[in-house]
Amino acid sequence: MKTGIRDMDTTIDTALEAGFRHIDTAYAYKNEEAIGKSLKRWFDSGKIKREELFIVTKLPSSGNRAEDVENYLKQSLENLQMTYVDLYLIHQPIGSFPEPDKDGNRVLNPNTDHLSLWKAMEAQVDAGRARSIGLSNFNARQVKRVWENARIKPANNQVELNLFFQQKELVAFCKALDVTICAYSPLGSPGMRIKMHKGDPSKVEMPLTDPVVLKLAKKYNKTPSQILIRHSIQRGVVVIPKSNNPERLKENIQVFDFTLSPEDVYELDFLDRGVKGRGVPPFGGMSKGIMVYMRDGMSGRECLGGASFKTAQPLTLHAKAGIDDMDTTIDTALEAGFRHIDTAYVYKTEEAIGKSLKRWFDSGKIKREELFIVTKAMEAQVDAGRTRSIGMSNFNARQVKRVWENARIKPVNNQVELNLFFQRKELVAFCKALDVTICAYSPLGAPGMRIKMHKGDPSKVEMPLTDPVVLKLAKKYNKTPSQILIRHSIQRGVVVIPKSNNPERLKQNIQVFDFVLSPEDVYELDFLDRGEKGRGVGPRESKSKSELEHPENPRKDPY
Repeated sequence: MKTGIRDMDTTIDTALEAGFRHIDTAYAYKNEEAIGKSLKRWFDSGKIKREELFIVTKLPSSGNRAEDVENYLKQSLENLQMTYVDLYLIHQPIGSFPEPDKDGNRVLNPNTDHLSLWKAMEAQVDAGRARSIGLSNFNARQVKRVWENARIKPANNQVELNLFFQQKELVAFCKALDVTICAYSPLGSPGMRIKMHKGDPSKVEMPLTDPVVLKLAKKYNKTPSQILIRHSIQRGVVVIPKSNNPERLKENIQVFDFTLSPEDVYELDFLDRGVKGRGVPPFGGMSKGIMVYMRDGMSGRECLGGASFKTAQPLTLHAKAGIDDMDTTIDTALEAGFRHIDTAYVYKTEEAIGKSLKRWFDSGKIKREELFIVTKAMEAQVDAGRTRSIGMSNFNARQVKRVWENARIKPVNNQVELNLFFQRKELVAFCKALDVTICAYSPLGAPGMRIKMHKGDPSKVEMPLTDPVVLKLAKKYNKTPSQILIRHSIQRGVVVIPKSNNPERLKQNIQVFDFVLSPEDVYELDFLDRGEKGRGVGPRESKSKSELEHPENPRKDPY
């Protein structure tokens, strides 16, 4: 709530009468005092009780020091005329000094310590001044660091989020840690977009005027803002649309009498533009995108939970080759540098792989401890020494979380179908939050399966390997399309296991560590994702309805 002091009474009256009970403010908004006076009128009148409201305020960046937290919260409570707030947030991950420089500019503090700051936040819960505490504008890495070291876990992360900037990965990451996401500017900051636009204001692209949103508003007999708010709610995101217009305030809460269909949600999901969809410009001195989920590079990353290599290679031999050619496949793979071999009981290749590897062990060319062997056969097996680590395959986020919460030995990996058209960004981020690596099978998009499933002209089948953007980048980097696809997944932090028993392609598949895709090229590839429609393997044929209706069918959930 950034409303000015003069119209605060009207805004508060309209909001409470409409049914709003969550009021979001901040020390930096300079309206806590006005909100406090307006709310006191309501408390004194007996129309509403303090415990019926959920009040949120925030520690300013100038107070991002442990010794200042208590004083700032006490000042906010005095302004609000309250003894406690329901949620107290660290407003920014980057702190600043209280005093500006000689030109009046804010001076950033490079020594902001989130951990000592969080301990001071926890002390406010202990003292009863805050019922819960959280973060604002923190990226995934920052959230995880606080979460891992917290006695009282952060309850919320408030970030910019709108239809064009959906922050899918950050939402999923925080969900894995039971940290709710609260979206400010959920309507896309139309005023700010017009202000930032240098051309004709009527040509500014905005979520509120997007053709898909307008179409759905007509379909559901709702306003565009109600469609946007409902979309976020169905994603599990808390929304705080800013308004001091009485009619719009009433509109914004009338979103619980309809539900968007899965098809309409899917269409809205794919209006995401990533960081280019921001409506609020980066804060002064914070232009590195502090609210965006930041991917970690692969350098120094342990492979599948750190169970093997001195030098981790997120690339694997996926062994579904026939027995007749297993010797050739294993020889080519090991000579090319592969050290991670993936198989399964159901592939019926374990015996052939064992014989081929025994030749290598007996020859002295390679030692058993130099290889990382995966089979799909749990904790007792680790205890017995039969496996170094355990994991899952084809599990959705809910299933991963259930196992993770109840595990003595945590799962280290979840192997799933993943390709350029089916990037599974939310599942990757969710698992990353729990330190569960994602291993992608069919990372090239299962071209053979796509052709097999296609009912028309095979030459017209759309595939990652023949996508125009991939072909363009292959030419730019002087690489094959498969190398571009593999490199893209690696830069996303995904382990890849491209299946091949072709000696030349095996060698090509491991030659992906001598180049790096630029951020611009990664961005372009990221937006070729088609969600569920991008599967290459497709739903497995079921012999009965019971499999599709099984409560643990992973496809029952969004991700």
